[in-house]
Amino acid sequence: MSSAGGFGALLRTLRERAGLTQEELAERAGLTSHAISALERGVRTRPYPHTIRSLADALDLDDSARAALFAAVPPRAVSRTSPSDAAAPTRTDRSRSDTRQPQPLPTPLTALVGREEQVRGLTRLLTSGTARLVTLTGLGGVGKTRLSLAAAAAVAECFRDGVAWVPLAAVSDPDLVIPTIGRAVGLAGFEGLDADEVVLQALKDRQLLLVLDNLEQLLPAGTALARLLEACPRLVVLGTSRAPLRVRGEHEQPVRPLALPTSEPSTDPSPSVEAVAASPAASLFVARAQGVRPEFALTPANAEAVAALCTQLAGIPLALELAAAQVRALEPADLLRRLEVVLGREGAADLPRRQRTMTATLDWSYDLLDPDAQLLLRQLGTFVDGFGLDSAKAVADEGVLDRLERLVEHSLVLYRPLPDGTPRYRLLDPVRQYALSRLDAEEFRTTALRHVRHFLARAQADLPAYRRAEAVDVLAATALDDGNFDAALHRAIELDEPELAARLCFALWLYWWLRGSLITGRRHAARALACELPEPARVDVLLTRASMAFAQGDLETSGPGWREARQIGDRLGDLHAQAYGTAGEALVAIARGELEDAERLLTRAAELSGLGLDDDDWLWSLVHIWLGTVRLLQGHADEAAGLVECGIDAARARGDRLVTYIGLFTASQAATALDEPEQARQHLEEGIRLSTETRDLANLAYFLEALAVLEGSEGGGHGSARRVAVLLGAGQALRDRVGASVYGYYKPDMALRAKVEQQARSLLGPVAFAEAVEEGRMLDVDDCAALALATGPRLRLARP
Repeated sequence: MSSAGGFGALLRTLRERAGLTQEELAERAGLTSHAISALERGVRTRPYPHTIRSLADALDLDDSARAALFAAVPPRAVSRTSPSDAAAPTRTDRSRSDTRQPQPLPTPLTALVGREEQVRGLTRLLTSGTARLVTLTGLGGVGKTRLSLAAAAAVAECFRDGVAWVPLAAVSDPDLVIPTIGRAVGLAGFEGLDADEVVLQALKDRQLLLVLDNLEQLLPAGTALARLLEACPRLVVLGTSRAPLRVRGEHEQPVRPLALPTSEPSTDPSPSVEAVAASPAASLFVARAQGVRPEFALTPANAEAVAALCTQLAGIPLALELAAAQVRALEPADLLRRLEVVLGREGAADLPRRQRTMTATLDWSYDLLDPDAQLLLRQLGTFVDGFGLDSAKAVADEGVLDRLERLVEHSLVLYRPLPDGTPRYRLLDPVRQYALSRLDAEEFRTTALRHVRHFLARAQADLPAYRRAEAVDVLAATALDDGNFDAALHRAIELDEPELAARLCFALWLYWWLRGSLITGRRHAARALACELPEPARVDVLLTRASMAFAQGDLETSGPGWREARQIGDRLGDLHAQAYGTAGEALVAIARGELEDAERLLTRAAELSGLGLDDDDWLWSLVHIWLGTVRLLQGHADEAAGLVECGIDAARARGDRLVTYIGLFTASQAATALDEPEQARQHLEEGIRLSTETRDLANLAYFLEALAVLEGSEGGGHGSARRVAVLLGAGQALRDRVGASVYGYYKPDMALRAKVEQQARSLLGPVAFAEAVEEGRMLDVDDCAALALATGPRLRLARP
């Protein structure tokens, strides 16, 4: 069979013999059902060879059937008139200019990875009849060209006159875009004429898909493209650009970096091979690495490094491919330490020069910006993990918003609003590193100091909020800028401004405490203490380091630190240093069981807190709770309950979750000592709710274990013992995540805990007990709270 109808009939016969619907065949072949229908009905007369191969593969044809399918395709008509023989078209007969075959799509040499859903979405859009100008936008190297080729190949059979590939990287004049399109679709002999009109007339009746690659330096050509589409109703344009054309009818389709490996809900921070392999970014890295080193594979030994590489390279395909090319000589862990070098290394020789290194790709984007936008990009490089609009205004020069919008349009800055609609922006890490590298020494110092001072002012303004009702919102906002606070602390030292670092340490100490970021806080405090500081700033860092050390159980560091801060306060008459240093010394005494010393120091701290401290009510309420702890340990539960109640009442009055749940723990112990188990349970359940809200994992661990001990002490059967085991496992997992007990002045009854644990193990048996503990360890924070408060799914807990 050689007719087009013969091809359609044969295709239908083969499809039906395979038991496939048109939709199923389209899915297997990477085409659309519309394309299959057009082929079977003879609407599409000359399918491309790659389309026939895809159909044959999808139908699993043997050699003879495959040959028959190819033979059923009629030959494509080719003009036998050479351009030199053809008469030059006149201005009155422009539509008769010499026509050759359209420039075909390039055939990629590597498989497309991780873009299947986007190809399907583009296929639907390009064949919908409602989108005639589709622009793929995104950062250089993100894979726009590769995606456009895949989408165009998938829909080629839906266009009677096929697809034309129009590369524009070498074109710098927007007025030359339409003539370049003319040459790409096979027109010739129109030089010296009104080229735009010639192309318009030639294409007005063509059903054609134009793939315009690299439009970003030709954005003014958008108006000419719009006119072309208006005059040619069956024409569709798929463009790639680092910025949108901003013309009517444009459908912008952002191309994001490939998805990164996600962490698993486990106490083991190292990702599994399976979790990494499931990531499109890692899949691309591995596939390209195997291209230069066939034996390369993901293993437990390198999975963490591969995941880190993907994250550091922000899932940008070009960056991943450049890094993967180095696997011929380096392991992933070695690549991590050499990323800056890797990003400057040349990739495949057949790539355009602007894409042979990540730096060259970003140079291309940078050079397209005006000087004001270039300056803003350089300044924004000081941010880490994103920034808000206020932060950008604080760090950059005037006129931020307009310039920021231009950077977003050029895909150099990502716009990701928060769930409440607050604007949030981010530079992918390779872009951020590039922007920083473009700052000269003077620009860097000026911009970095603005960054440090801005985040210091923010942290100082937020510190009181941790002690009020808005603590949860402020904690979340601070966590969002963790990277920026960390960078500000490092830069303050690097820029020889240690006093700024000292003040920022103190402004963040309570955030670090609540979030269990003790190693981070202690490391920054130690760096600041190693510098020469004025005594008031030294007090700030001493108090911070002592708090972090105490939370880690290091009394040998916390005790002397608080003492030195108090001594400096005595010498300077600094009431703040005196009060907090004295209270800290009291906590060390409680932790060591030196109760008389603790009581004396706390009494003094209570006096100091009433002498006019800015936050005197906060320290006053804490001191009363700690005095209650001392009296409880001395055997005076009634008196302890009264002291703790005073502290809790003061905390509740200002909406202070932290001090409230610190008090509730001691209150629950006092209630237990007074044989009031229901009261103890109420205190523990409220503490669980509050510490879950602040994500204070160390405190939540204490409450979960205390609830387990309380319920275990009340007796019960198999089900109760299993619940106790799960609660104990959940508490231990949370403590492991923090890496420290933190609340060293909590004094739970460890003998009673051991007794309850042994009872549960005896009732369940060693294997079932271990399984229940492990089940608890796998719960996330909200599930822990739901379990403890019996408000969520009980999972397997009800099992007899």
